[in-house]
Amino acid sequence: MRLLACLVLILLLAFPARAQRFDALPKRAQDQIWAMIEACSRAGGRAGDPMRAVERVDLDADATPDVIFDEARFPCAGPRPGALCQAAGCSTYVTLSDHGRWRPALDVVGGYCIDRSADPPRFMTVQKQYLAGGGGYVLTVRYRFARGMAFQDGRGAC
Repeated sequence: MRLLACLVLILLLAFPARAQRFDALPKRAQDQIWAMIEACSRAGGRAGDPMRAVERVDLDADATPDVIFDEARFPCAGPRPGALCQAAGCSTYVTLSDHGRWRPALDVVGGYCIDRSADPPRFMTVQKQYLAGGGGYVLTVRYRFARGMAFQDGRGAC
């Protein structure tokens, strides 16, 4: 664990502007980043800048950026892509700002995209759905956020 802490400190010192942004993240997102750094290390990899897996965008129109953490975007040199994720796939987490507090709003297995043409921007998940016969399809679900919660708002397209 001490080695892991040293690795993160080195990464944050190498990217001082990113260190400030890391400190401003909700504890939940910081814990997820620490877990991914540890998983990368256990898999024999070398973690890159962890902030590449984080996007900040105001999804609920409260004038405060919310936080999206995507495991699939976490940089880890060495292991095969996706090796750090669960068997079902990589997860995406949305944490909403709510009057100075942070609220977990959405956890999904799959990626995401942001429709910035809408106001507020629309968050869409991109999930691979598997059928019993071995086939599959991609399902894109659009969400809106309000009062610290996520609401499905139909299908979208990325």
